[in-house]
Amino acid sequence: MGLHPSSPDVGVVGYSISGGIGRYARKQGLQCHAIRAVEVVLADGSLVRATADNEPELFWALRGGGTPLGVVTALEFDLHPLDTVVAGLLAWDWTLAERVFPAWAEWAVEAPEAATTSLRLLDVPPEPFVPAELRGRRLLVVDGAVLDNDDGAAAVIAPLRALRPEVDTFTRVAAASLVRLHLEPEGPMPAYASSRLLRGLPGEAISAVLDAVGPGSGTRLSIAEFRQLGGALKRPNAGSALTFLDGEILVLGLALGGDPAERDRLREDAGRLLDALEPWTNGRQYLPMLDDQIDTRKAFPPDVLSRLVALRATLDPDRLFVGQHPLPNPSS
Repeated sequence: MGLHPSSPDVGVVGYSISGGIGRYARKQGLQCHAIRAVEVVLADGSLVRATADNEPELFWALRGGGTPLGVVTALEFDLHPLDTVVAGLLAWDWTLAERVFPAWAEWAVEAPEAATTSLRLLDVPPEPFVPAELRGRRLLVVDGAVLDNDDGAAAVIAPLRALRPEVDTFTRVAAASLVRLHLEPEGPMPAYASSRLLRGLPGEAISAVLDAVGPGSGTRLSIAEFRQLGGALKRPNAGSALTFLDGEILVLGLALGGDPAERDRLREDAGRLLDALEPWTNGRQYLPMLDDQIDTRKAFPPDVLSRLVALRATLDPDRLFVGQHPLPNPSS
């Protein structure tokens, strides 16, 4: 099994070369660190196979740099012997967020690396793929996986089960089923996503979140998501442009709408969540979960950014390839 994302709609190449926070990330690390070879067509038309031994600088950049250096035509990456895993979701009505949210935040800090979860305030779509009892509701959902035997996994999630969820689907399942655990709509639709890396989630931060997008806030945000980081995600990997994720929690605001003209409204809804958490951000950014163009100096340390800029100037001096978050010019 590969270190797959949380939705089947996510493109494997962009997910892999930009980072890749998968369902087992706190135990197995980022997907970009699993890459072993990349075949890429460069701006001069040449086809290059980049590995740790051949074109090592290009290989380094394509492991987490997310930089438009060419057209990736093939990837090779590590697989893991995971046929089944203990995974599922716990769901509460979102009116119980004041009780459940702080408990999850405290649990997430102490949970073993075997557990990778997220908490979401979720406007559940009324779609057929969603369990009937959840459709069209506002919920607080904790979902994820625990890489342990059945008894060990049950002990890990026992403190969350003690909060008496309305729905509990945690059990041993086929690993391939986890790509639809998030209950996200599939297929093209207008959407806006933005995120921040947080130093933590103290009680004051949770109160700010609930004031901004919780019950009674009037929010139109589809998903306010808090991904548990740490573990392997914080251990540096020197062979990659994205060496580690500097943060304890990644917060994601995702707004979905049926009309492309609603983009300003979608941005406003997500911004209300992120603005509320600004005092607890660490100043760093994770590029794959940002729709707005940002200064890439917020994503990479100066030495990493300078290497990426120099490589881009060598391989694509005319800037034929355009990315979502462009690198600065070599002179800037």
